[in-house]
Order: sequence, then C-alpha cells, then structure tokens
Amino acid sequence: NSSPEIILSYDTYPIFNSDNLIIQNHDRLSLPILVTGRDMFGFNSKNEKVSLGKLPIQPFGHGFYFNGNFYFADDGCRNLVEIDVQSLSLTNLQVDIDTVFPNFSVVEDCAFFFNKERGLLKLNLTTKVVSSLGLESCCDISTSFSTLFVVVKSKSSSRYQTLMFQYANGELTLQKTFDSYFYFEPCGCLVDFRDTFVHNFSEISGLSTRRTESQFLTAVGPTFYKSLLQKDYIAKYAAFQLKIAESDVFLQNQQEEALCLALQLQSDSQKVAEFGKKLTQGKWKHVLLFKSQFICANMKLVIENLDKLTSCREEEVYQLVGFHLVNSEPTAQNKYNMRQFIEAFLLNGYEFKSQSIQRYVTEMRQIIKQTEMSELLAENTAAKNEIKNWVEKIQSLNEKANQIQSEIKEIKDNQNAIREDNARIAEKLEHRIEVQNANVQQINDKLVEHEKAITKILMMLDV
Repeated sequence: NSSPEIILSYDTYPIFNSDNLIIQNHDRLSLPILVTGRDMFGFNSKNEKVSLGKLPIQPFGHGFYFNGNFYFADDGCRNLVEIDVQSLSLTNLQVDIDTVFPNFSVVEDCAFFFNKERGLLKLNLTTKVVSSLGLESCCDISTSFSTLFVVVKSKSSSRYQTLMFQYANGELTLQKTFDSYFYFEPCGCLVDFRDTFVHNFSEISGLSTRRTESQFLTAVGPTFYKSLLQKDYIAKYAAFQLKIAESDVFLQNQQEEALCLALQLQSDSQKVAEFGKKLTQGKWKHVLLFKSQFICANMKLVIENLDKLTSCREEEVYQLVGFHLVNSEPTAQNKYNMRQFIEAFLLNGYEFKSQSIQRYVTEMRQIIKQTEMSELLAENTAAKNEIKNWVEKIQSLNEKANQIQSEIKEIKDNQNAIREDNARIAEKLEHRIEVQNANVQQINDKLVEHEKAITKILMMLDV
C-alpha cells in the first residue's frame, strides 16, 4: 500500500477491515472505505475519489466490515445495526448498548461494547449471542486493526484507567493497563488527552507537536498523526488485511467472481501465469475457477506445486491430480508425487464423497509397492552381477598370484643357483689366491737368499 497525500474532512471515518472489499463493481481500492455523513467513498490508484453509495443511516463515527456486512452505531436510534454490503439493507441488532456514547469495536467475529449500566458485553456476529464479560464502569472502547482493543474505565470523575485486551481464537486476555484515558486513533496509534502516545507499550510525551491541522489518508486509514506511522506498522497492517481477505467467506467469493471475469478477458499466456500464481499461493478454490481441460493441460504446474496440496480440501483437485498420477510413467519423481498425494488425501479426504479418489490412492499404493519391488529385484540382480564380477576378479587375481608365486620360486631357484656358482667361484679364487700367495712367498724367500749371497760376495770382494 502507498501513502497518498489526500486531505480529508475532520468528520471522515473509516470502515475498518474493508480494504479488500469490492463495492458496486468498482475495482478493489486496497484502502479502507471511508464515510462522511452517509456517503461512502474511496480513492483509486490515481488518488481520484470514487463514490461508493449512501448508507441507509447516519453513523455514529467509524464502522466495521465482517463477512459481507457493515456494522455501525446508528446516530439516530443509538443502536448497533448490520448493513448488507451488496443491498445496503439494514438490520437493527437490538442490543443493550449505551445510548449516550454508543461506541463499539469489532475483533474477529465479535463486537465489543458497553451497555447503559456501563458493563462490557460481547456480541457474536455470527450467532448474535450476547454475553457479559464482567467489566464495569466502562466509558469508552476503541480499536484499529489486529486483535487488540482498549476499554476505558472511570475510576472517579477525573481519573481513568485504560485496559488493553487481545481477543484471539475466542480467548480474551488483558495485555496492558495504563493510568490514563487512551484511545485508538483510526490509523492505529494509541493516544490520550495529556499530550501522550504509546509506542511499544511505552508512554511517550509530545503528541501535540505531531498532530496535523488536517486529517490525512494514509496506507492504514485516516489520521491526524501521520508522522507516527512506521514502515513495520504499515507492513503488519497489510498482512492483517490479507489474512482477513483469505479467511472471510464473502471476500473469497468476491475474489472468485472477479477472477472469473478477469479470466474471460485474458490471453492464454496470461491465464497460465495467473494459474501458476494461484498454485504458488495454494489457493485451490481459485485453481478450480479454471476449466478442467485447462488444468489437465497445465498439470505440470500443478505437480510442481504439489507440496501445497496438504492445504487443499477441494475434491475435484484430487480427482484431476489423482487421474494424472496413476496414468503417468512410474518414475522415481512420480512415485514421490504419489506419496505427496496420499499424504494430502489422508489429511483432507475424510469428507470426500467420490470413491474414485480412494481407488486412485489404492492404485498408487500398489504402483509404489510394485515399483519398489521391481527396484528391489533390480538391485538384487545388480548385486548378484556385481558379486559375480568380483568372484571373477578374485579368481583372476588368484591366478595372477599363483603365476607370480611360480615366478618368485623360479627367481629364488635362480638366486640359489647363482649363490652356489658364486660360492664355487669364490672357493676356486680362494684356492688360487692361496697358491699364488705360496708362490709369492717362495719368490720372496729366494730373493732373500739371493740378497744374502750378493752381500757375502760383496764382502769377499772388499777383502
């Protein structure tokens, strides 16, 4: 949502939770519907004012939307009224609401208000049952969006206490207590009359410096305090409105009707893109707005988003997907998709009337079992072949080992023969060396004798 700079009159009030509502065939405005007097209006993306008709009553302040109806306090009869969104026909709810200040708040499927005795009451908007909440001395009540609302209690003529409650899933819990008179400004800011506002449950002064002279329309509604808006708050507001759009039956029907009209004007490629978008979002009711033939032709997109099937309770989707899966090739991916289908069916199929879906599930289980048996047999065959290959390899290795052992024995035998030859040669060499040494010794002995003889002759010559 953007934040258009649109100035509103001081007596302009929002209809809370009406952001995604389509009024009188106008495009969805993605902002709250506004009311000034009896006139309903909004603003389009060009910041142009769009008239949305007149209310049958003069409302006392803001209103609320819930499941195809507007809820207002009628400034004339001072009671709560229910107004049909399409026909604007009015029903007086005839509840015991305070006629001086008929303030009220709607949270989830209940309206909270205080009666003439200032006791806090709760009206279930579906069953129209009123119950007391046991809180007395109430003098004001307000909310903005989400599941929070505040109730102001008078402690004395000049002292007040503000209690912040959360109402969610049928449970009412007290969140915070303030010793002052606080109220929710329409944009969601909690402010009081003492120049104070609340941020993250903490009281902060300086409110008057943030108030603008005029009321502005923001992404979360009209306000005099647009500077208090923060991006995270706007994001939470948008998320809350989206949650309402996804849970409100009337809004869902409007979206389906709008989608049907849009599909009639779209090209084939646009239809495929829109189809893929709805699948990605898991909006299976919207998926069925496409013709069965179209869905079957684009079943690949459905299969790609089969992880979201657990949120689907549309029987026709299971029929189309189941038929496709049991008639597809039993690949590993298809087997995985079948498991997804069975898981989703077990979660959502307990109310299905069609027996064909149960037959699809039974057939899928058989296909999965047969496929797994075939895979197991194939694995066993592959294992046997692998064992056979290993046996052959081992036999081949044994033969090579035997051959190597024979070669090693031959080498060892050759080595032994060489050693024996070397020993014989060494022995012969040793003998020859001994003989040679003996000869050398004889020669040396003769040389010594010759030297002695020569010496003797020389001595004789000298004489």
